[in-house]
Order: sequence, then structure tokens, then C-alpha cells
Amino acid sequence: MQAKHLIIAVLVSFYTATVFSQETLQNRKSYAAGRFYTDQPAELNTQLQQFFSKSIQRKTGKTPIAIIVPHAGYVYSGEVAASAYNQIDPNRKFERIFIIGSSHTTTFAGASVYCTGHYETPLGIVKVDLDLVKQLVKENKLIRCYSEAHLNEHSIEVQLPFLQYYLKTDFKIVPIIIGSSTAETAKKLASILKPYLNEQNLFVISSDFSHYPKYNDARMADQATAEAIKTNKATKLIAALESNENRNIPELVTSLCGWSSVLTLLYMTEQLPDITVDLVQYKNSGDSSYGDKQKVVGYYAISFTQSQAKNQTGRFDAILPLWKVVQSMAVAAATQDYRFSKVQPGELSELKIEISVLTPLKRIQSADEFIMGKQGIYIKKGNSSGTFLPQVANQTNWSKEEFLGHCAEDKAGIGWNGWKTAELYTYEALVFGEGEK
Repeated sequence: MQAKHLIIAVLVSFYTATVFSQETLQNRKSYAAGRFYTDQPAELNTQLQQFFSKSIQRKTGKTPIAIIVPHAGYVYSGEVAASAYNQIDPNRKFERIFIIGSSHTTTFAGASVYCTGHYETPLGIVKVDLDLVKQLVKENKLIRCYSEAHLNEHSIEVQLPFLQYYLKTDFKIVPIIIGSSTAETAKKLASILKPYLNEQNLFVISSDFSHYPKYNDARMADQATAEAIKTNKATKLIAALESNENRNIPELVTSLCGWSSVLTLLYMTEQLPDITVDLVQYKNSGDSSYGDKQKVVGYYAISFTQSQAKNQTGRFDAILPLWKVVQSMAVAAATQDYRFSKVQPGELSELKIEISVLTPLKRIQSADEFIMGKQGIYIKKGNSSGTFLPQVANQTNWSKEEFLGHCAEDKAGIGWNGWKTAELYTYEALVFGEGEK
């Protein structure tokens, strides 16, 4: 039986800065204010306070990496929406908040970001991460800068006052409207966004559930849809939506109006370890004094929490003594590497431990400066990063372009050619293992 290998890497920390460009902006004016929620700031603040006072309190001490939130008129879905946001630590500083909604007003290929300015609500301006949205458009054919898709679309905007009221720190958003409701589009978009799905960011998926069946029929259909989401498997959600449709429920138009947005999330989260999906709260418009029980719309607050950080099998800082880093990384390599199953007690005698202590990173401006076999490569782009140790070159016999391509696609998740526009760093490794003197 071939021995398992635990590889531990240590690297000196580094810092990079982002340069922001200045240009004339054209903000996206409020559309949903006065329609889906009041356009009076004082009244809006009071209304939000009431929603949060009635909402479900935080179920865990850990902030979710993603939430599913309704986007209907506040008098119908405001309390459920507040329950979703209430799962977040209000003092948490997010690098950015991705808000994804499926288009209600127009159909177009792929997805659209708003990249010509910021969003406005009665509570003020919400900044868009313009650098990132333009980068997404530049690097991905699926994503467009199609402002018209955002102008009369409510699914993004209705989330913003909740964030403005609840969060105590400044934040930037990445507003994404999906214009092509297909599983293929959802899967491609998930591949693009997955590198950003981490504890530094928050994903808000904007969607209501069933549309227009009777009260009890809605509860039945919505529970089936929510239970499928709780499995954290995209195929289960697709099957549940098809099953609801095949039941021929009277007046049911859709089981999940933002299904392509939710599916995008599942295509990302189903690949991550230790994801917990909590069904926080359910109501439908029939539970509101403003609605009736003959034709209702369903609302769910759902949170996605990751109990462990993913793939922390290498360290790129020198904060702790080497022996402590080796100790913690050995545990991480054995139990937290999402690419492999956890090491079991019975396998300990089969382990072969190899440690690579890395020299400080050196920034290079061209791949021509990278020496295959002697140096390792570290690729960084936005929040995404990946590395190959020097010995990988000898193990694979790849060309330099194949080496960089595999590192960019397989390790950093930025696509085969992503290294060409990423930051490149090299380092050397002192490699030793058991039995060596």
C-alpha cells in the first residue's frame, strides 16, 4: 500500500496594495424605494428596527459565508429578511459583499455587474467595488457591464437598506444580475466567483420561493425546495424544482424565482468542506396582515456557514515559531485538506511526513524570471492564490507554461491563463523528512 504524504509549507509574510482609479461616475438611482419599501429615510429606519426586533436571533457564533434572503415588499418579507441578516456579526468588516439576483425584467446572455457607478437608496450611497467588477468583466466573457439590467431590477436594491441599517462598518458591494436562467450559466458563474467565497466576503443570494399558490400548497412546495437546498447539492435542488412542477400545484408559477442565483451558490458551496446549511425562518405573504391566503409568495431565510477554513495546509507568514507552525500544519494537512479524505487513526503507521521550509517570497515581473525545478511559484490575484513547491516540477515533467497554467487553474482557481495577469512570486525550499539526518 502506498504511503500517504503530508506536506507542510512555511513562508514569510508579505503585503501588496491596490491602486484605485478615479473617474466620473453615474450612480444607479433608487428604483424600488416607494414601491417595495418606503422612500422616507426616517420611516425606513423605524421599519427596519421593527423587523430586526422581531427577527430570529443568531443561531451560532460564526458569521455565515452566504445567506439566502427574500426580496419582496418589506411589509410581506421584511421580518424574514431581517432574520437572515441577523445571523451576521454586525461589527464584521467584509472586504466586499456579493449580491446575486436573477433578472425579473429582461433576458440576456450570462450575467451583468453594475460598473459605471454606485447604488443609491434613501439611506445614502452604497459603494460598488468598481475595480473588481471591471476586472470580472475584463477577464470573463460570461459577465457583462450591462447597466440597463440593473435600472429597474429590485432584487439587488431591496437588500441594501438592511445592510446599511444593520452593519456597523463600511462595506462595498459586487452587484450581479443573472440574465440567462440556465444551469449551465449558474455553473460557469460559480466557477468564476468561487475564489471569492471565503470568510473575508459575504454572499447574499436574493430570492423568493413559491409564487401564487394557496397558503398550504405554498408551505408544502417551499419546504420541499428548502430541504433540497439544505442538502447543499445542486442536483437535489434541480430535482426538487422539477418535482414541484410535476405535482401540478394550482396557480404555482415558480417554486423559486431566483433559482439560478441559488443554484450558483450551491455549485460553489457543495465543493467546500464542513458547510452547515440552516433554515433560519419561513413565512409567506399569507402570514402578513397585508396579504391573503389564496395567492401567496413564500420567503425563507437560509444561512451557509463553514465550520473550518478550507485547505489551510500551508502557512505564508512567520508569526509563530517554526516548531509551532509545523505542529499546527501537520494537523491541518491530516484533517482539513478538502481535496482528500481525513487521515484515520489506523493509517498513522503508513504516513510519511515531508516538510518544506520556504524562503521569503520574491516578486517577479515576468515568468522568464522563474527557474523551474529550483524555485516554487506563488500566484495571487485578488483574494485567490495558489502555489506549487519546487519539487512539483520534477514530479510532473510539465513545461513552464503547463506548470503555471495548472497552478493558476488547479490551485488558485483563476483559470488556465490567469497567471498572465496575476502577481507572481518565487521562493526556494529547504525540504526534509523522516529518516533524514
